[in-house]
Order: sequence, then C-alpha cells, then structure tokens
Amino acid sequence: SGARPADILDLLDIDRAARLPAYRSLSRTPTVLPGGQRGQQMIYAYAYIDPNPFLQAEPITVRALDLVVLRTGQAVVITYEAKADVFEKHKHYFDAFLRSLTF
Repeated sequence: SGARPADILDLLDIDRAARLPAYRSLSRTPTVLPGGQRGQQMIYAYAYIDPNPFLQAEPITVRALDLVVLRTGQAVVITYEAKADVFEKHKHYFDAFLRSLTF
C-alpha cells in the first residue's frame, strides 16, 4: 500500500545487483501503456555466465527492460530480456505483447 513504481524498481535493483554478474541499471523513464495505464520502465544489463564449468563459454551480455504498473494494490512487473546485440531487433515482439494486455 502506498508503493510507487519507482519503489518496486528499487527493490528489483537491489536484488539483481546481489545475484547477477556485472548488473547495471541503465535508465528509468515514466511510461504509458496502450490503453492509458501509467507505469515506470527500467532498462538494465548484466552478464549471463553459464554455470557449467566444462563449457568454458564466454559470458553473454543481456539487456533487459522491466515495466512496472500498479493495479489495485498489486505491482505488475512485465519483463523483456534478450542478448544485447538483438535487444532492439526483437523488441517489437515485446511491444506487440504490451498492446495485447488489458488491465
């Protein structure tokens, strides 16, 4: 009760910084979903490191976006993640998904 979308993003920021390698919050902006629902968006990045030590794979840079909307005492967090090099190329799928949501 009384939480703001920015408060939810702060909690996510703290949690991810503790468990995701090279985690960085890149930006936060207010946003309006199709249909007029207001929220806040955060873009962030981190390194994905495969836990299997025998693969000896390079870390993958992941770029992600969280969209937080408050609805009737609940926080709805909608997340899109992709490899950093294809984040923008595939973001239109996420945008189409957002257009299909109803609150």
